[in-house]
Amino acid sequence: MRRFDDVQFFGSYRVCDFVAWARAVKGEPIRIFAYFGSEVLANVGNLSGLSPSDANDEMYRIAEKNSAELDKLCVAGLSRREALKLVRQNGRSDFPGETDVVDLAALWSIDPIQLGDQDHPFSLGLAARVPENLKQ
Repeated sequence: MRRFDDVQFFGSYRVCDFVAWARAVKGEPIRIFAYFGSEVLANVGNLSGLSPSDANDEMYRIAEKNSAELDKLCVAGLSRREALKLVRQNGRSDFPGETDVVDLAALWSIDPIQLGDQDHPFSLGLAARVPENLKQ
């Protein structure tokens, strides 16, 4: 992050419920978040700057609130699908998923869904280390 003005990392793996993102600008980390299974592992610049443990508690609090609202809307006669759509529109998302990672990548820089349709200048570069076991 000291070699480039803007460094970003995005990752998700739905099989084990893992998401992560990070961004550093001019050598300073401004956002770092990692969530695995049911636990926040890192939280810098997200969820009001809470510690990972407090961020985890806040996500569960939001999930309980969303669940109660969902139940209330269903009892009022909405289908579960309609109620879920309303809860997502009106409130904060509870647990992050791969859609959040893709949306954040698009917001910060390049939409990974649209890579094939985008024309990037030759100056665009990507930096990565290839693991030894993958080198030929």
